[in-house]
Amino acid sequence: MAAAVAILVGCVVTSYCVWFYSGRFVGELSLLLPERRIARFSVLDFWGNRQDVDVPVERIEPPFKGHSVAEVRELAGSTLMPINVSGERQFYISVRHGKLLQKDALQKVCYGSWLPELDASAQQARQQEALEQEGTVGQEGASRQEGTVAQEGSTNQLNSTPAPSDHAGL
Repeated sequence: MAAAVAILVGCVVTSYCVWFYSGRFVGELSLLLPERRIARFSVLDFWGNRQDVDVPVERIEPPFKGHSVAEVRELAGSTLMPINVSGERQFYISVRHGKLLQKDALQKVCYGSWLPELDASAQQARQQEALEQEGTVGQEGASRQEGTVAQEGSTNQLNSTPAPSDHAGL
């Protein structure tokens, strides 16, 4: 009887641990294109189904900010590195055992600094949308606007070529 209870308690504790960590262990962390201002945490639920949690990069609390180089090395070398997201659960990534595609992007997210050129490209995209919404008054303005859209569209297409889907993995 005692053995059956011990097995039952062991199964319940194991199931709870699987549920807890599977929803927090990040299988893929990516920045969504084109502006790269949204981070996607891909985790598994208890049954093994993929769940994508999209959060603005600004809501990620930088785990490396304010730490010395030795502390950052120790934190990054640990098996599970916690990443806190305000208004969301705590996620865990494994830099030590995972495959890292864009080291500089992950470092910028973890230190709390972001690429200024991405902010500039985001402003260009907003300006392009504003131009498209305004419309044109004359024939000359229409041809100028079409040329601008074609140039910016080809630039965005070149920037998104390395990623096979709508996001760039970190």
